[in-house]
Amino acid sequence: MQHEQNSSKIARRKFLATGLGLIVGLFTLSSFKSIENKKEIPIKNKKNMKKKIISTTNAPSAIGPYSQAILVNGFLYTSGQICINPATNELVMTNIQDETNQVMKNLQALLTEAGMTFENVIKTSIFLQSMNDFQAVNEVYASYFKSDFPARETVEVAKLPKGVNVEISMIGVEG
Repeated sequence: MQHEQNSSKIARRKFLATGLGLIVGLFTLSSFKSIENKKEIPIKNKKNMKKKIISTTNAPSAIGPYSQAILVNGFLYTSGQICINPATNELVMTNIQDETNQVMKNLQALLTEAGMTFENVIKTSIFLQSMNDFQAVNEVYASYFKSDFPARETVEVAKLPKGVNVEISMIGVEG
């Protein structure tokens, strides 16, 4: 009788294991089929990409092999701007507030050339020579935005072009 009970238990376990194996197998098979049936999202190729170089004399000329800004499919990407006054080609470095103000004016000129304002800006990157200037830069920066501030990071770096104290780049979107 003990032997029959053990045989019965073994038979039930085999049955459950086989049934469970079939269920897992069917689930796995249906998962693979659903992956196979999903349509691939086409990636736009260069032919569909609308790319426009943004250039203005109201912002400093590029000091290297890059564009002042590029408009691609409704998104504006500016190069980092420093405190060069485009009218004189001189650095404005009397203090960090004046320096930041000149940077923001340069960015504003690029936005204007692209048909945008600071309201179109969705992301900025601020590079500081010293985090000790964070508060002063932040106050000037904030004065250029009315509301709905963009996403942003601010980082301290070891060195910036031409020995300046602040550089800012932006991403804007049309509409």
